[in-house]
Amino acid sequence: QSDEQILQKDSSIIDITKSNIEIAVCEAVPDGRDVSSYHEFHYFIYCVDSGMSERDKALSKAASRNSYSLYKKLDDKFKNDKEIAMVAIDKDPYTFEYVSNNLKNDKEVVMAAVTRYGTCLSFASDDLKNDREIVMAAVSNSGTAIQHLSDNFKNDKEVVMTAASNGISWALEF
Repeated sequence: QSDEQILQKDSSIIDITKSNIEIAVCEAVPDGRDVSSYHEFHYFIYCVDSGMSERDKALSKAASRNSYSLYKKLDDKFKNDKEIAMVAIDKDPYTFEYVSNNLKNDKEVVMAAVTRYGTCLSFASDDLKNDREIVMAAVSNSGTAIQHLSDNFKNDKEVVMTAASNGISWALEF
């Protein structure tokens, strides 16, 4: 939200643990331009001890704008939490790479990842890489997901045609 919108709200109802600030440090160069030399996001969750549980803090990190880099640093016990994983995948499907092996074998979690970004199939368990529904969802989203399929599916005309229609022609090389 913009600063103006935040200032218009009653400060007692704002949960700053789910907010972030952006800091940019600039320097003036001789011709008068500002040159950004430092840029970083700071999350209030690191600055405020709001009494949140460790799990709630992990959930907040998974839901943040920078979920990928924050999720991969989570304690392993939170990488096995399905709700936290689903929130992170919804925010950034690349976080699927860092979910626990147990969740890489959970059809709902894998489906959430491959429908957002088909090539996430590469991180799924071998069992789910051989699940037709998962495979079709992946190649429907991104034809380039075909490179991560078993030979069985690479010889399946429907799968190959779906991949070819949802990717670039080089996907046929696989």
